[in-house]
Amino acid sequence: MPGIKISGITNTEDARWAAILGVEFISVSLSEGDPVKVSPDMAAQISGMLPSYTAVVLEVPGPENAGRRLLEKISPKYIEYPVPDEPPQIPERFTDVRKLVPAAGVSVERTPEDGFYQVRVPEEYSEGFMGEIKENFESDKLILSGNMELPRIKKICGVLQPYAWSLGSEINRSPRKIDYGKMKEYIREISLW
Repeated sequence: MPGIKISGITNTEDARWAAILGVEFISVSLSEGDPVKVSPDMAAQISGMLPSYTAVVLEVPGPENAGRRLLEKISPKYIEYPVPDEPPQIPERFTDVRKLVPAAGVSVERTPEDGFYQVRVPEEYSEGFMGEIKENFESDKLILSGNMELPRIKKICGVLQPYAWSLGSEINRSPRKIDYGKMKEYIREISLW
């Protein structure tokens, strides 16, 4: 039964509803050029109002962008950043791999056991691709993402058994606002799988 991560939260109302529905992770982005980027003040507001069972994930361009003052202000549990290439050698076909590491003592040298890999599953995936995910990311701490309909998400979760599934644009009403009905449906269906 995978957990749920909601990516790109931009306001306290969406964060509150996600927490009420029991999601494990809520991510806020501070990355330049990201359409769901928020200010450090908004990220701190979101973080400050969440219950302890919902972990705040701070999306940044790289671990070096998560300075001590920023971490103290926002108090995230994890830092998330793109992984261009780190051991194990990640094949090029995995075009969107992210790393979530504990916020305290962020370091590029951390191993998968210290956090999570988030891997985007392309819309046109194959059984071979899923086998490669299993082969390259043997950790049981795998978060999968991909803009897909529920039946495909459930099928992938059945094969790969990830720690969590990351929802984003598939539950949005607009680029910066969540459709609560869709969010509830996706959370219910994925969590019960």
